[in-house]
Amino acid sequence: MTGSLWASWGFDIVNYIFARPTLRTIDTYGRRALLVFTFPNMCWTLLEAGLCFLIPSSYPAYLGLIAMFIYLFDAFSSPEPDCKHQGAQVCGLRGRSYRSGKLTHEHDIKNSGQLLILPLFAF
Repeated sequence: MTGSLWASWGFDIVNYIFARPTLRTIDTYGRRALLVFTFPNMCWTLLEAGLCFLIPSSYPAYLGLIAMFIYLFDAFSSPEPDCKHQGAQVCGLRGRSYRSGKLTHEHDIKNSGQLLILPLFAF
């Protein structure tokens, strides 16, 4: 039970760390550039994680390889703007700029809340 709890918390930490650059890049480069960067990388990491299941489970690095590609998938999917569409719709066009901080604050609250809630409600 504790191993899966640590793995789940690690997944959330990776999500939080790699979503931080999005706070600036989503307003600078836009959603389309982020999608063009993240989708192909998400595709190959998930494909590799799936192909790792073809490795015999007696191989020592079996679980480690699967976990590595799942965490890489999470790292590439964190800056993806699909979960941020709601925040973009809540803030007006002037609120989306980096200087106003509204959209940035919304992303930070969401990711911090995820990181704090997971250990409390994991059981």
